[in-house]
Amino acid sequence: MTVFRRTARSWTLLGAVLAATALVCVPAQAGGPGGGDLRHCGKGDLKAVEERRVTALDVTVVEFSLLHVENGQTCLMPGRVEVHWVDADLREVGGWAVQAEEPPEPFPLAPGQSASWTLYQADPDRFDPAVCRPADVVGIEIFLWGEPEGTYVGMGPGQRVCADPEVVDTAAGAVRQQV
Repeated sequence: MTVFRRTARSWTLLGAVLAATALVCVPAQAGGPGGGDLRHCGKGDLKAVEERRVTALDVTVVEFSLLHVENGQTCLMPGRVEVHWVDADLREVGGWAVQAEEPPEPFPLAPGQSASWTLYQADPDRFDPAVCRPADVVGIEIFLWGEPEGTYVGMGPGQRVCADPEVVDTAAGAVRQQV
């Protein structure tokens, strides 16, 4: 079985997996110009919604929308999110998701508007179980702008990931403004 560790070879293999999954993804719209003096979007500004989930070639691709809740203030959305998996006790499991692509510049996000991003998760059965150490998870935590607390998003029962943080099995796509 193939083992992804954070080496040049693993980045190449992960790139090949991500390229293969592009065949089943709907491309996101490009982000707009930067937002000047706007405050950064934070945990309380957004609601994460799973839009679509597809599994192909032993990779699950999950597309998300990040809806700016109606609080009356436009904020600056980053071009990337930081993501990790959590167990039923909301403890971090495995490593942080690697960035799957170069993020766009931050963009203004007005109340009622949405941004989108994609999560890529390799099937843990593709890895050597002694190295991967498959574990059950219930969701992800999404972090913006290096905030200390993330936004929890439930992913449903039956999710498994590699518990070894050195195994690269999760990637996060760029955040794009939806038009």
